[in-house]
Amino acid sequence: MLIVVSDGSVFFGSHVVDKLHEEGQNVRVFDKVKPLREGVEWFKGDLLNEKDFLEGCKYVEALLRRMLNLTRLLRALQQNE
Repeated sequence: MLIVVSDGSVFFGSHVVDKLHEEGQNVRVFDKVKPLREGVEWFKGDLLNEKDFLEGCKYVEALLRRMLNLTRLLRALQQNE
């Protein structure tokens, strides 16, 4: 499963990216700033730009924005394995 985390290079988003990566998920960070985390895909773009949004979300099964319950997401992913 490919999961896009918007703003994945900032404080909260980077923790989400770290946790998903540790859980073995394929992660694409959608941000203007390169993430510090190695081993994740980075799409440099702006969510408010339609072209960037469509390109950055190709082949994606989930898009995560800031307000989410990470524990609930991880449980759901584990149940689908």
